[in-house]
Amino acid sequence: MKKILKEKVLSSKNFIFDMDGTLIDAENLHFETFSKTLDNFFGINLTLENYKNFFAGTEIDHSFPKFLKVNGIENFDFKKLLNFVRVYKKQKLDEDFEKFVKLKSFAKEFLEILKKSGRKVCLATSASKNFAENMIEKFGIFKFFDDFVFAEDTEKSKPDPEIFLTALNKLGGKGSESIIFEDSKNGIQAGRNSKITTVAIYTKGLNDEFIKNADFVIENYKMLIDFF
Repeated sequence: MKKILKEKVLSSKNFIFDMDGTLIDAENLHFETFSKTLDNFFGINLTLENYKNFFAGTEIDHSFPKFLKVNGIENFDFKKLLNFVRVYKKQKLDEDFEKFVKLKSFAKEFLEILKKSGRKVCLATSASKNFAENMIEKFGIFKFFDDFVFAEDTEKSKPDPEIFLTALNKLGGKGSESIIFEDSKNGIQAGRNSKITTVAIYTKGLNDEFIKNADFVIENYKMLIDFF
């Protein structure tokens, strides 16, 4: 399997990355924010299992309505809720950025190698443009991307493949010469639905149940760096 992955990585011209959980670990920030929001507005305790099933890798305008509907709540002020999420998230980042957000191991080094080797790289994230750009600028990896797809650029959320097909179109490449990096259940499925080779970034305790749905699984980018 390692040999096959090596051949695929070295032969690929286009590299498409999700952000949360794939390049940047912001799960603590999201879980803290969504937990606080649900408790504040509805008195609901968000479990890790529900976070994984409803929120991880899903746009906020889809995750909250779907989760709340399951809990018997369909009428709520989404704009007020969204504003609370944004304010609380910013507050936590201002208080202690390094506590809530970290760069995934060897991610920056791998992106640098791809840039030097002439590969095209696109960030395809369900996060908003403002949040995503802020994150990658803080970690000094903005310069490694040739193009971007943000939440505002697509109509359909993962597991629909629209986000990755949009990224591929921006890069001007072929699916057979491309590779996607993901970590969430919906993201991995979106990658598979796009018919593009999908590599899952394994995070113990968060995506154990569904990483097997990806074409390949890695714990970090060190193995891929060693291919070059």
